[in-house]
Amino acid sequence: MFISAKGDARAGESATRHDSQAPIAEGPVRLPNGELLREFDLRREDVGRLVELKEAVYNKPIDRVAFDWEYFRHPRAPEIRVFVVEHERELVAATTRLPATFRLEGAIHPAFFNIDSMVHPDHRRKGRMRDLYLFARSQLPPGTIGLSKGSSAQIYPLLLSIGHQEIVPNTYLVSYPSATRWLMARLHLRSPSQQALATPPSGFEDFHPVDRFGADFDAFFQRITRDSWGILVRDAAHMNWRYRDIPHRRYIVFQRFVGDQATALVVLSLQGDHGQIVDVLWDPDRPDEPERCVRLAQAYFDEQRAVRVACFATHPRLREVLTQAGFLDRGETPRFSAYIPQACRSAFARLKDLHVVDGDGDTEFS
Repeated sequence: MFISAKGDARAGESATRHDSQAPIAEGPVRLPNGELLREFDLRREDVGRLVELKEAVYNKPIDRVAFDWEYFRHPRAPEIRVFVVEHERELVAATTRLPATFRLEGAIHPAFFNIDSMVHPDHRRKGRMRDLYLFARSQLPPGTIGLSKGSSAQIYPLLLSIGHQEIVPNTYLVSYPSATRWLMARLHLRSPSQQALATPPSGFEDFHPVDRFGADFDAFFQRITRDSWGILVRDAAHMNWRYRDIPHRRYIVFQRFVGDQATALVVLSLQGDHGQIVDVLWDPDRPDEPERCVRLAQAYFDEQRAVRVACFATHPRLREVLTQAGFLDRGETPRFSAYIPQACRSAFARLKDLHVVDGDGDTEFS
């Protein structure tokens, strides 16, 4: 059971009410105050308007190369949906839906991550994000699963009030490999870190660096995925976009082989002296795989003299292995939640092996 009580429909408020709250319309919706809810066409409109809004919200310049990678180089870029609020022809709020595919009990379901939700500082606290989220939901295909990870403390209660449910466990597990390195870092006595090399640590020669993903990854993913898993579908095109073509992050990717057969894949990130286990996939027929992957990550980050290593994981077996390896739950959370359509709720309630990692959604790269 991965759905917490948070976000459940309250007494007298059925789950379907959350659907009926959304203004159903074929096109734009004019609000009583005259503002316009509508979809923003990324290919026909001036994208600079979105960039200007984002810069006003975050009060800093936006990396246009990273923006173009996220919105235009995504392998499913034509499916990205952007919804906005216009006030006197100015964009004052926006939210984006990043396409994904969720596999649940062997069946495929359309899904979208809620990303880049923002309201101009001069137009906040007027309920615009609630209107925008409900409008966006009404415009997506029926039965779509809505995912949010990395929600701010301000927007999280809003999501729970419009039908999102908290997905648990919902925390990072954290390890501090060396007390000495931690103390030196606290005292600002550590030397600057060097660029991490994509070389497996000694004793882990069964792991090989991955430069690009191809058909062999697609075959690996199909072979290891079980009907009992709830997992976001990955393919080679997505993995290359996410971990190899990204302009503002660098990842180290290792794949484990036993003989000629790929049995696991690990994606790591090192920023300064902080290590991150970003993605882990393994063959469930080999019970030692998650432990071997975590040991690889620990050995790699120890060689890189990392002070802190973190991993966001929902899968029970992966969390168990991390805990046994000395990782602690410090209560740090990306506030992971989901809007689960009525047709999927019983399957989610039966789910035992939900596998979502930090690499899913935009939490880790935004």
